[in-house]
Amino acid sequence: MKSLEEQREEVLSGGKKFKRTVQYEKHRVLINSAILVAILVAVLGVGLWASLYRWNVSSDVVYNVTRVLPLRVASVDGEPVRFSDFLMQYRSSIRVIERQEGPIGNDEEGREIRNHFRRASLDNAQMNAFARGLARNLEIEVTREQEDALLLEHRLGGSVSEESFMRMVRDNYGLSMSEYRRLFVYFPLLRRAVAVEIDTSAREVVAMLNERIHRDGSNFETVAEEHPELLTESSGGLIDVWTADGGRAAVANSLEVGHASEAFLANDGSGWFIVKLLDRQGSQVSYLSIFVPLLELDRRFNEIRENGGIREYIDF
Repeated sequence: MKSLEEQREEVLSGGKKFKRTVQYEKHRVLINSAILVAILVAVLGVGLWASLYRWNVSSDVVYNVTRVLPLRVASVDGEPVRFSDFLMQYRSSIRVIERQEGPIGNDEEGREIRNHFRRASLDNAQMNAFARGLARNLEIEVTREQEDALLLEHRLGGSVSEESFMRMVRDNYGLSMSEYRRLFVYFPLLRRAVAVEIDTSAREVVAMLNERIHRDGSNFETVAEEHPELLTESSGGLIDVWTADGGRAAVANSLEVGHASEAFLANDGSGWFIVKLLDRQGSQVSYLSIFVPLLELDRRFNEIRENGGIREYIDF
């Protein structure tokens, strides 16, 4: 008959055998789970890659993924173009068109419309990225105060409440306010600052015009005639002071009738304006304007494109 000690050893020995079996089963479950997770991640990764780079999917899910992951849609002279910036522009453009003209179909005409806006959105995202790279090298930054000032202009000087403006942004563009600020406030300000900094020729012309045009506007037309290479335009009659004309109506409204402004930057950063107020009636003004374009940023961008410095990772 076995002693109590021998029986205890047999029980412990049997228990160790079962313990090894359980440990082995747990280890195998962990390995299988890891394999399944790896397969799932791979499948999702391939699906995401195909959705973005082959099928041109722009759904909410895909867009939100690009906002989290720093995926590239292109590069400009080595500067990455974020997929989220491209999709933000494209989706807002399509939203505006569909609200104005109805849903875009899936026929050939619909595909042409979508591809037109994809091309325009990608070009804009590439220019934004190019300007961002130049701004970093030039140590140019856009401040929150500058953003707030431009955003106030978008709200027509505050005549549109913040709540109403946010609702308009959401309904018309399908954007949050942070997205709107990035697309329509931050990047335009950045591009404008870079364009001004690098375009020494335009700055020299502006300095000459500021010196030659009298504040009373008496020689405005004479100077304009002497420089036919610069675009001289009329407002075409009385227009509202908040007309989207690059800021000319608003600046003209700050002048006395017949007087001229100093040069100021267009809201879109395309160049400099000098305006002469011709008439004011209530909240409407008429004016003449001289335009000095900022061309250096576009010239450098086009030079990089021509030299093959832009890589695009999608086709459409």
